Amino acid sequence: MTNFCGYDISPDMVRLSRVNLYLHGFAQPRIHEYDTLTTEERWDERFDVIMANPPFMTPKGGIRPHNRFSIKANRSEVLFVDYIAEHLNSGGRAGVIVPEGIIFQSQNAYKALRKMLVENYLWAVVSLPAGVFNPYSGVKTSILLLDRNLARRTDSVLFVKVQNDGFDLGAQRRPNGKNDLPEALHAILDFRLRIADFPNLQSGNPQCLVVSRQRLFESTDSNLSGDRYRVVVRQISKWPTVRMEEVCKIFNGARPKGGAVDSGVISIGGEHIGKEWGFNFTCPRYIPEAFFNQLSKGVIQKGDVLVVKDGATTGKTGFVDQNFPFEKAAVNEHVFILRSNSRKIMPAFLYFVVRSESGQNALLRHKVGAAQGGINLSISKIEIPLPPLDVQERIVAELEGYRKVIEGAKQVIANYKPMIKIDPEWPMVKMRAVCSTTSGGTPSRSRNEFYNGGSIPWVKSGEVAQGIVMKTEERITAEGLAKSSAKLLPIGTVLVAMYGATAGQVGLLGIDAATNQAVCGILPNDKFVPEFLLYLLRDRTEEMVALSTGGAQPNISQELIRNLNIPLPPLDIQCQIVAELEAERKLVEANRELITRMEGKIKAKLAEVWGEET
Repeated sequence: MTNFCGYDISPDMVRLSRVNLYLHGFAQPRIHEYDTLTTEERWDERFDVIMANPPFMTPKGGIRPHNRFSIKANRSEVLFVDYIAEHLNSGGRAGVIVPEGIIFQSQNAYKALRKMLVENYLWAVVSLPAGVFNPYSGVKTSILLLDRNLARRTDSVLFVKVQNDGFDLGAQRRPNGKNDLPEALHAILDFRLRIADFPNLQSGNPQCLVVSRQRLFESTDSNLSGDRYRVVVRQISKWPTVRMEEVCKIFNGARPKGGAVDSGVISIGGEHIGKEWGFNFTCPRYIPEAFFNQLSKGVIQKGDVLVVKDGATTGKTGFVDQNFPFEKAAVNEHVFILRSNSRKIMPAFLYFVVRSESGQNALLRHKVGAAQGGINLSISKIEIPLPPLDVQERIVAELEGYRKVIEGAKQVIANYKPMIKIDPEWPMVKMRAVCSTTSGGTPSRSRNEFYNGGSIPWVKSGEVAQGIVMKTEERITAEGLAKSSAKLLPIGTVLVAMYGATAGQVGLLGIDAATNQAVCGILPNDKFVPEFLLYLLRDRTEEMVALSTGGAQPNISQELIRNLNIPLPPLDIQCQIVAELEAERKLVEANRELITRMEGKIKAKLAEVWGEET
């Protein structure tokens, strides 16, 4: 409580931070108004642990830092990372979220920073997908893990690639059931634990790569993109390779003065490409028809392959097939058109090859510029495999078959909604008449003994949407439970998230657990089957949110939940309904496994096309 410290340049943020800490039990919060980059009055302070998501923006004209930085730079992201590294104690460690420019930028300051980190501090790099900070920012980021002691004890750096964090990467960030984070965390902890015994480790996880510091230094810029160092074993190629410029033309579009308009001809930008296998037109943009009619390039034709050339989605690829919904369309200046020479390469084959993992890696190796940099016409020199046209046709037919299965399975998952057919003969009752509810609590954060070594699972609102909750991120102690408003709830308790972004989500305890104050627990009794109530309330999520207070951040009260009208069929009917819905759910879940299998087949086939193994 006395050692926690923070800085902020904004007086308003300093005041907000102090109040926030005070409300969380810090009697004398230490948040200083301080410009870490241009003022050196606190330069001599050092820390055991630093966690930061420093600002990515550099003001026009750059930063004018004081002269105690070891790296000479005027970019904020370079200076912040340098500051954090230099302000660790001898055994200190840090976790820093950085924009992608820190990873690969070729300017001298970036290269000097990476060299200093690899020599003295860096032990792991976690690559995150672009979009994890949506809707606030679509910038691609990575996490740098710094620790002087670990860096001294190993000759290697761990690279972890996270492709999914449990949500799609669009502006809405909807749950998608794909989450690499637990596996990534396991790999990081495993690497950290085994460093002392195995200074030169290799990982069996395909999303992880262990690279020696010597090899990082062999790169003239000490690039920290893990895929750059992945060993690719090239098999005996079945087919010759050609440069893309030999089989297709590459050009981009333009936009009129004044930008997009409200109607006219559809204009495809980077934000429209790369969503699954199709396009995302939830936010269409248009150009005037007169401007479209005078375009000499950038006009879309059926069979065109579209590639995002810059920004957060650089390299993402779309295909203008027969189902493309517009008769007239163009791309703007942020998108390349790859137009195939159909006598040499099938448009669909080009699309699959460029969209493959090897194709994406080849594109991104040509990326230049800042954190939101991009690719240029040098991609025309990329070599791609070129089988005969009849072989291309067979490969495309096979891949299209897999893709259609994936699309069908996704439609099943997206459209399935468990339905309980309400019999008018069933009595309707208020929840309060048949259920008891309770909320939880949080043991004081100032008392470590309430958490350390705890054995009681403690559910927070964000974990409610797991469905049947069988594990939790945190545990509390029996003393913490006794000295707080948290309550131990039994298996079969139905959970409703009451506040914030997850408000209205419904889950079910599969273990005895406590909850925090943002969760309402509906205790089991002999009037209803818990799974029946789970399905019933999941169908009422929108109603609960609509009736809640709090506006953009809903607040669902226990009183609101108690006043819901629900049907109450006999217990045997409830059991029958639950059995039917569970059978349906298993069939739907099988589609997720089907998607995984088909995606694996596509990946394997394209690796075969490229003649590569990793």
